[in-house]
Amino acid sequence: MRKKIILLVTIIIVISSLISPVNAADNSSSPPAISSPDSFAIASFSYINYASCAISITSYGVATASSVMICDSTVDKIIISCYIQRYDDGWKTLHSWRETTYSNTASMSRSCYVYHGYTYRVRTYFYAYNGDIVESTYRTDSQYY
Repeated sequence: MRKKIILLVTIIIVISSLISPVNAADNSSSPPAISSPDSFAIASFSYINYASCAISITSYGVATASSVMICDSTVDKIIISCYIQRYDDGWKTLHSWRETTYSNTASMSRSCYVYHGYTYRVRTYFYAYNGDIVESTYRTDSQYY
């Protein structure tokens, strides 16, 4: 059952990322423009097979940040740190969550309320542990509300 839920969340994130892919530069002086789908692209890693995050904001101002990580079977621990940030003369963190899973797959979805008239992003840091060896990456997705 858990594998089916993880697969479903993964499919939803990938599809939503393909529908409205955006990228937010960390040190930019203005809100990010819609550009390449960095939120689901992944480089070649030894342990991380897939890492993705997405943000969606409802018309009622509920922002939902979703993150998924799939690793090699040798990975025994995953940490996902997720931050919802608002651009207001720089990126400011509004909410953050951290989840540790002792498995080679993990997903996380959290929500909070946001105000209209700003650009919001989710920035997620992914950590895969194989014993004492750690491999990490991050993903970013943004949306104007």
